[in-house]
Amino acid sequence: MTNRSFFFAICMFITFLLTSSCNHQQGEKAPENTFQYSIDLLNNMSFPSKNFDDLFIWEEIIPLKFDDETVLGEISKVIKTNTNYYVFDRKTQSLFSFDLNGTCIKQFGDKGHGPGEYIHIDDFLVDNDNNELVLLGNEGRAGIYFYDLNTADFLRKLSINIFPLSFTKVNDSFLVYTSKNPSEEIMHDIFLISKTGEVLKRYMPYDIDIPVISIQSGFLKNSVNHTFYAPPYYEDIYKFDEQKMTFTPYMHAGINNKYIEENKNEPIKIFRSAAAMDESTSFLMSWFETNDINTLLTFHKNKEIGMIIYNHSRQDYSYIAAESLDHDLRYRILNIFNPHTLIEANNLIFSINPESIEKEKNNIHNFNSNSAYKKAAKNIHFDNNDIHHLAIIKVK
Repeated sequence: MTNRSFFFAICMFITFLLTSSCNHQQGEKAPENTFQYSIDLLNNMSFPSKNFDDLFIWEEIIPLKFDDETVLGEISKVIKTNTNYYVFDRKTQSLFSFDLNGTCIKQFGDKGHGPGEYIHIDDFLVDNDNNELVLLGNEGRAGIYFYDLNTADFLRKLSINIFPLSFTKVNDSFLVYTSKNPSEEIMHDIFLISKTGEVLKRYMPYDIDIPVISIQSGFLKNSVNHTFYAPPYYEDIYKFDEQKMTFTPYMHAGINNKYIEENKNEPIKIFRSAAAMDESTSFLMSWFETNDINTLLTFHKNKEIGMIIYNHSRQDYSYIAAESLDHDLRYRILNIFNPHTLIEANNLIFSINPESIEKEKNNIHNFNSNSAYKKAAKNIHFDNNDIHHLAIIKVK
């Protein structure tokens, strides 16, 4: 097993989400209509994996700079607007804005118990309509914090008695993806929360006898101003219709092997079986982005991670697997299977941490001897172990 495969397997066993759910009200179930797109990944992936240059063009490197001694720890989410990058550092539980050149402008809130301070950040979003940055925290219940987007001043806070993982904004409300919500009868994955903190609606109910453990599978996320949802270990992705206020079928990505398909309603059984260590196991993972041109998603197959790039107009797809990238220096400084977001011009945003740069410092001569690597290395601070970078990479 490669080092990357071993690391992935370990991460899957330590990353788990305990899920129970909500109240007595019946929630809305997933629709069973025809999907807008459908692909068979399990049986139609016999063609070779692409390499980096087949699918991507390295556009730009942006060093993230502070005017003091602040150091980023682990970038886990990036949002780009017309004027700024907003960066969440999960390790230090900090949230910053940077200009498009990478210079830090503001910090939003801080850890603590005072006004505008939070205990823990799970997610954040940028609300351009109301000129606000909105932060989601799990404090034994959901805390939703609002800050002025320009000044970073704290505005207000909502507290809701649910346990959140992530959220998106729809109209004037929020869809909150949950992790643990005790109930006497039934459980729900998603809650619609008003701007005053009222639970307006519940979606995706299910009934189980024991807690759910989800391993890097399933998501609720915003992609190009739309909300998408996939249940853990399912092959189906749903898009939220903001006019009808319901989830509609978007894509069916047939990837589950027989074992996963037969046990997808018992995720704890999948977890306890260590199925991820079996070469026959395959399922959708939790990274997903889409726009008018492509849909990109990650999958687990043959004990490794891969990425699908599906072209909407051609209705075909390419894929890239770790084995085709092992000797590419760009892959070794970039987590190609975990971009932060898909933005305008079909560009992906990645982050590069100092540890990855430090490991490849001795190979700097290889960067200079290859034209593609030399372009990738431009603006990377190989001599500074504290600087994180954003990489902008175009999908062909």
